[in-house]
Amino acid sequence: MKEKKKPLKPKIDVVFHSLFRQGNEDIAKAVITAVTKEKIEKIDLNNDKYIIGKYPEERLGILDLRVTLNDGIICNIEVQLASNEYTAERFLYYWSRIYSGQLLKGNDYTKLNKVIGIIILDYNFEKLREIESTHKKWQIKEILTGREIILTELFEIHIIEIPKAKRILEKDATSTMDDIFL
Repeated sequence: MKEKKKPLKPKIDVVFHSLFRQGNEDIAKAVITAVTKEKIEKIDLNNDKYIIGKYPEERLGILDLRVTLNDGIICNIEVQLASNEYTAERFLYYWSRIYSGQLLKGNDYTKLNKVIGIIILDYNFEKLREIESTHKKWQIKEILTGREIILTELFEIHIIEIPKAKRILEKDATSTMDDIFL
């Protein structure tokens, strides 16, 4: 009797990259739309996964998926399987390198496009343990006055915790993407 093979999990790098390769733009578009709630008209999957600095001593960054949306919005999707003490710093480093890498010498700051980071975690992020929702959206806000004014729309990081999504689905199997990505 032939042994039944288990399907590969989409969290594995090679499967993740296959799902989001050229020709599968609709999958990337659906995930980004569900997370950001932005209307996406055009999508360009970028095969350049490396964040390389100007100097040899700078740390190399390797992206899971880099996508250009609509009129130049850059979206970086990362899947993180194992917890790390410096997870938040890594997210911010990748975001900042993508953002700052847009300008060349002499370019005006008006050339900067929005950069969205989408981080999908296969673990509960310790810093967010008190927040039960699956999806968190981060922006830079002024908080001292209590008005929470957003400094710029160009910074956006979304963090999605898979274990929390699983708990939602276990409680109610009829849950939708909107229930998970609220």
